[in-house]
Amino acid sequence: MGSDRDVIHASIVARAAAGDTAAWGQLVDHYGERLYRYARSRGLDPDTAEEVAQDCFVRVVSKLGDYVEAGRFEPWLFTIARNLVLDELRRVPRRPQAIDPEELVAISPEVPPGGEPESPISLAGLEDAMARLSEAERDLLCLRYVGGISFVEMSGVVGENVNTLLARHKRALDKLRAILGGASDGDA
Repeated sequence: MGSDRDVIHASIVARAAAGDTAAWGQLVDHYGERLYRYARSRGLDPDTAEEVAQDCFVRVVSKLGDYVEAGRFEPWLFTIARNLVLDELRRVPRRPQAIDPEELVAISPEVPPGGEPESPISLAGLEDAMARLSEAERDLLCLRYVGGISFVEMSGVVGENVNTLLARHKRALDKLRAILGGASDGDA
């Protein structure tokens, strides 16, 4: 039913749940950086983002024995990460803080380290535009583009159906384009 990748991934999760440290290491290697990037993209400082990623794995370790693999490990993991990020954002009121453009490039899965974004939009302009989106819009775009999860997986994370997420995603991107001044690009 699932792809070979899904079967291999399910095997790694099952082995990690059984106490296989090598399998656990594979999960940490595969998801650690993505969880960190997601937490950073939500506005957490580097140290707090690292703590959130580590706390996420601590929670997974404590619950992995009860986890039943049904191809939903990634949404489960990102649900835990999202809840930890939201808890942290509620715990400590934060003012928007500037992120070094070099770090934005480093945490972006779309731009190779040392590379340049393909778009002429400055990273500072993008950061400002993202700050003008609602919390829900930022969360959706960060889960998709920084967390790298599919809409099907995201539906499990945020508890909404895929069609609703697709519509919200389109509206968020349209709003972002409008803020960036690119709303008329491609419209004719």
